Amino acid sequence: MTIGEALAGARARAGLSVDEVSERTKIREMVIRDIERDDYGACGGDLYVRGYVRAIANAVGIDPQPLFREYESSAAASQPGRASQPGCGSQPGRGSEPGHESQPGRDLVPLRLQPGPPRPRPSLARRVWWRIRWS
Repeated sequence: MTIGEALAGARARAGLSVDEVSERTKIREMVIRDIERDDYGACGGDLYVRGYVRAIANAVGIDPQPLFREYESSAAASQPGRASQPGCGSQPGRGSEPGHESQPGRDLVPLRLQPGPPRPRPSLARRVWWRIRWS
């Protein structure tokens, strides 16, 4: 039994809909449905997968630890030497093709700061108070 099947079965036994689990966990319905189909691409990374699985498992009343062990074994089997789910959080066509390896800072966009409107001058009372306070 896969992680998604276990979560979907526990949700059905608890009599909860995907919408109700979404309300309880504050996880989008699309992400819950993807996890129940064992598709972790919308999760955003290995850390998020664990958090989502933990939250959903607690909401439907099952222990998340066996699911974590299943996730680790499936991740290790699918990609030896790496303990993360392939495709989880990755963008299609980026980093998966030769010549598109990850380069630090490659996708950064320079930040341009625009000057805002000038600050209004403090009132006369505030300037007098400031002068008295600090003199």
